Amino acid sequence: MNNTLMIASSWILLLFLGLSIFDGLYYHLWKFRLQERNDSKFEHITHTLRAILFIPTVILIYWTGVSGMALWSAIVVLAFDLITEVVDVLEERASRATLGGLPSGEYLVHIMLTTLRVSALALAFAALPSEAWLLNSADVVVPSFSKFVALQTLPGAILVAGLHIYLIFDPTFVSRMERSLRNKCCPQG
Repeated sequence: MNNTLMIASSWILLLFLGLSIFDGLYYHLWKFRLQERNDSKFEHITHTLRAILFIPTVILIYWTGVSGMALWSAIVVLAFDLITEVVDVLEERASRATLGGLPSGEYLVHIMLTTLRVSALALAFAALPSEAWLLNSADVVVPSFSKFVALQTLPGAILVAGLHIYLIFDPTFVSRMERSLRNKCCPQG
């Protein structure tokens, strides 16, 4: 494995994560509360699927390292993620119609996220030796920095996926929490 490329991929993954947190928490869950809007429920479900698929992506590519069958399994996970992303993009116009469409700032964030994600994955796959693509390939050793990034990322990724799943069944949770916090810190009166 080319450690330099894999470490560069890990740094880009960190940039992707920071921007994803902003996009998901600020735009999707708080500002537009997509999980609460009837016309955006399907978009929330696609975001939930992508949050779930991110977990095996991080495990396979950045923690355990991929080669042989694990590499091809990662490709399958990424194919499902790509299909889900395409469905999400195709649904976004209808999902955001009553909001006046997708705001320019969020559109820009989505372009940056896609660029960062593709860059991180391209570098991670470029870091692999050609033998890694053989079905009976030996394990690939991931640099310790990449494993560290994965291990720091996984708890948050699991929490985000869990929150997305929970919000499918309790979509007003964020609004209730905001009202509760507002009443505790700033009572009306």
